[in-house]
Amino acid sequence: MKSVKQCIAHHTSLASLGTQLSRQKALTEQVRNLLPAPLNEQIAGAVIQIRTLTLWVSSPVWASRLRYLAPQLLKQLKHQGLILDRIHPRVLVPDNSRTTRQRTHKRLALSEESAETLRRTAVSLEDKPLREAMLRLSSHAQSTGQD
Repeated sequence: MKSVKQCIAHHTSLASLGTQLSRQKALTEQVRNLLPAPLNEQIAGAVIQIRTLTLWVSSPVWASRLRYLAPQLLKQLKHQGLILDRIHPRVLVPDNSRTTRQRTHKRLALSEESAETLRRTAVSLEDKPLREAMLRLSSHAQSTGQD
């Protein structure tokens, strides 16, 4: 039975992915070594694409701090032989937080007074599509329960 490492080594695309992953891990460590604590502990990953270094961090606060230090970090990395034009911090969003971050649409309430104003205005309009649209809109008044 072959080990996982042997299977990966014999499959060219998997071997390529393994090599790429090793490079990204090494780059991440290289960047961590250049950053001050505790920021260095917040770097989750690093990728270079088209002379842009994307650094994945754990929160928006750390991304902001990284933006502040980016010019200095860029100089240090260039000194170490990496040819980069910019550093792009990105916030890594955990999978479990995606469900909580879904946007909920809050329905705005239309008062009875506003609805009545819309109705009166709609009745005076000659443009039939606009008049019908305003009448539909006026029908969305929230009932106050006061009769």
